[in-house]
Parts: sequence; structure tokens; C-alpha cells
Amino acid sequence: MAKEKQLSPMMQHYLQTKEKYPDAILMYRLGDFYEMFFDDAKTASDFLGLTLTGRDCGLEERAPMCGVPYHAVDLYVRKLIEGGFKVAICEQLSDPKAGKGMVDRDVVRVITSGTVVEDDILEEKKSNYLMSLSVNGGKIGFAWADVSTGEFKLYEYKGENLSEIAEDFLVTVSPAEIIVNAEAKSLFDALNPTVKNTLPKAQLYVEYAYGEAYAEKALQKQLGVQSLEGFECKDKKRAISAAGALLEYVNDTQKRSLSHLSKIVYVRDNSFMFLDANTRRNLELTETIRERKKTGSILWLLDKTKTSMGGRNLRRWVSEPLLDPKLINARLDAVEELTANPQKIEEITEVLAKIHDMERLACKVAYGTVNPKDCLSMSETLNVLPELKNAFSGLTSKFLTSNVRDVNLHKDVQKLLFAAIDEKAPAIVRDGGFIKKGYNRE
Repeated sequence: MAKEKQLSPMMQHYLQTKEKYPDAILMYRLGDFYEMFFDDAKTASDFLGLTLTGRDCGLEERAPMCGVPYHAVDLYVRKLIEGGFKVAICEQLSDPKAGKGMVDRDVVRVITSGTVVEDDILEEKKSNYLMSLSVNGGKIGFAWADVSTGEFKLYEYKGENLSEIAEDFLVTVSPAEIIVNAEAKSLFDALNPTVKNTLPKAQLYVEYAYGEAYAEKALQKQLGVQSLEGFECKDKKRAISAAGALLEYVNDTQKRSLSHLSKIVYVRDNSFMFLDANTRRNLELTETIRERKKTGSILWLLDKTKTSMGGRNLRRWVSEPLLDPKLINARLDAVEELTANPQKIEEITEVLAKIHDMERLACKVAYGTVNPKDCLSMSETLNVLPELKNAFSGLTSKFLTSNVRDVNLHKDVQKLLFAAIDEKAPAIVRDGGFIKKGYNRE
């Protein structure tokens, strides 16, 4: 404390903030730069190739410091995330010109490998899952979500071979980040080293978040319901435990309510075939054995999708082979009908090529980071939906017709976006000039 009293007020606040996020690189906004200090500066300068300098801080020695310009921060955040680091973003919350004294600052978000939503960090046609594991009483619960799209699923297993199930499930989902309770950490650490080395390191998360009552309330609150009766998971205590901890972690790191995580899907035992790591590798389902790249894999051969959403869905289908004969035949009937009608395929693909990634655009709306260009993308996609429905007319396969029939056109939203956003709008809100002339005098 004696040393802290010697520090400048700004540096005292930095250290107090850093104390709350000891496992993250703290990017501290100062004017037009995000600065890093002390050990974070040494780590970041070495990893990112930045010049390490110093800043007077009230101590005899200058504080080690490095920084990046605010307009290029996403590039450096991407490199840190890809390197396995967490990044805490501390923003200026008050206008430096508004008055005297120190500017108000606080962490507005912690970016981790499983909570990334930035387009330039994510792969377009690959889901980015955060997974939570909960083990207790001979049961294991899994919950995994793609924060960038709103996909949220649960699964629970009871049996003697928990380690084998955990291995198979983890390699199937292929999460970008894993959090666990204490028992799940022990199980994870004992997994086959060959399998474990292909997965991210499991992080031990706060035990209270895995408490059954706490987790159930958290899940009910997120879904806006009084009971989980209608979600097929009311009695799946381990799955609920994992889901509740996942939501706690997301809320703790993202610092906001993520309304797009509004639906959960409970995965049944017979939903798809579990394939172990060796089988997946030998079949080269999503990546090749030698180079571990998509090119040359079965997915690469099959992927002719026109949208990012379709690409992610196809990857799930390849990774999770169906077991239910009815579902298998439904897909085959759809394929048979389309292959017999090449003109219809051409018509549909032409329309699909005009559709933007609405799942990730919806995420930006939930985050409050949507920009004018994103609004135009949403408007263009909504405008194409009637054309898409028409392209599917005449088809009889239930698999195809049911999906298109349930599409909501959101005509009111499309009209509002078209009327309000200028077609030549800039990508950045602060550049201004994105509202159409004559839309609103104010």
C-alpha cells in the first residue's frame, strides 16, 4: 500500500482495475491510444513486437509501457486472442474536455477466445463455441454457445465411461474455450493427452456459478421463463449447472445482457453419432490429417454453400452424423428433389448469394455495436426474403418447405432501415452522414 500511495492517481486507478482482471491483458484507454503497463506491457510488447517504453508514474523507476492506436486496436486484439490471451478493454467513460480531474474509466468488456464477436477475428463458416462442463455424482453436463450467433445447446450423460464421452463430445463440438467446475477439471486433466492437446486448456471457474439452484435461476432469467419444463431439460441438473455457469461467465466478461441468447436446445442421446478423435481424424471430416486444414477434407469437398450461415450449418451436419432414420430420409428426400430440378437449384443459389450473415448481425444489435453498413446489410437481406420464399415455391419436400414457410419477413424493420439509412453510408458511426436526407428533420 505504501508503494501504491506514491503512484499518480491515474496509475493507482490502473492498478486497482488490473487487480480485478489478473488473468487478462489490460488495454487502458488514454486519449487516442490503448496503453499497457508493467508486466502486461512486457508481455504484449514481446508478443506483438511493440516498442517497450516507460511512463512517469510517481515511483523512482518509470513504469514499463507500450500502446496501440485506438483505430487499429482490433488487429492487436486479434493477435492476442489467437495467442491464447484474454484482453480486458478499459474505456474512457467521460469526456476529457468536459471538466477538470481524472477521466472516468472502467472495463467495458473482456474478450476471450470463446466470446469473440468481431468479424475480422472469426471464421465466416465456422462456429465459435464457448463450452462449460459440470461433473457431479457420476453425471456430466455440457453447455455450449456461440455468442456471435446466439446458438445455445445443452447435453447430459450418466454412466461409468464419463472420460470417453467427454473426449468424444469435446472433439465433436470443438470449442474455442472451455470452463469447468472442480470435478470436471480433474476429469479433463485425466483425458488422453493426444486428445487433450487438440483442445484449449480447461479453465476452472467459480464454483458457486455451478450450483444447481443458482444455475437454474440464471437460465430461467436468460430465457424469460418461470420454469424449464418446456425445454426438455428440467431434470437435467448437470446440464443446467453447466449452462448457468456459462451464462455467468458470459455476463461477467461481456458486461451486458445478451438478449440474442434467448433459446436453448437440449441434445438427445440419439440426436447424432458420437465419433471418437481417431475416427474423425482418419475420416478427415473437417480437416486433413497432415496439415489440419479444411482444404482436402470431406467438408471442403461438399461445401458449395452461398452464405456464412449455411457454411456453419453444413459443418455441424458433417461433424454430427444423424442417427434417426426419419431425419436422414427427410434430408435425402430434399436432396433428391433438388437434384432432379437443376433450374430450381440455380434459382435458389442466386437468391442465397444476396443474403448476409443475419445471425452475426443480430449479435451486433444485441451488443450495441451495429454500424450503418450493418444496417444496410440487414435491409438488403430482409428485402430478399420474399424472393427467397418464391424460389422455394413448387417444392414438396417437407424438409425444404417447412423451413421456408416459417421465415418471418419483418417488413416493418426492412421499411424502417431502407427509409432511414443512406445507401452510401460510411462504415463508422462517428463519421456521420448515414441518415437519409429528409428522413427526420432532427
